[in-house]
Amino acid sequence: MQAPVSEVTVRDFREDDLRRIYEIEVLSFKYPWSMRAFIAVQNMGAKIVVAEHRNYGVIGFAIFRVERTRSAILGHLMNIAVHPEFRRKGIGSLLLRTFEEKCTSRGAEYAYLEVRISNTAAISFYKKHGYKIWGARKGYYSNGEDALIMIKRLR
Repeated sequence: MQAPVSEVTVRDFREDDLRRIYEIEVLSFKYPWSMRAFIAVQNMGAKIVVAEHRNYGVIGFAIFRVERTRSAILGHLMNIAVHPEFRRKGIGSLLLRTFEEKCTSRGAEYAYLEVRISNTAAISFYKKHGYKIWGARKGYYSNGEDALIMIKRLR
């Protein structure tokens, strides 16, 4: 399907988006988050933004939170996905930029994320956007797979 970025806007999540973002999650990942996980992260203060195409509705999302440590304010990208039919059209980049902008506006100096060590496409995507491998988390995912931690200075 055609979905030029010019026909896509990013907006804050609304409750009636939940079913659609869950569908995108299931289509996107071998080990998807549960519907309960989406609700739980919101209750923990996470924010969700959605990419909405003017003709097709919600076609992607990003979930993040801003974390304050003793020494820094960090933006944590917890989940990002684009519907398979709309990938490689700049929508993931649009969502990633929106995440970074929202974190910067809340005072974050760095953005970070975890990515499956086997997800070479995602690792390449994040590197293209200036993220660098900072470390790893052993057995981070529910199936025991390790995660790479990737980080980017925002300002």
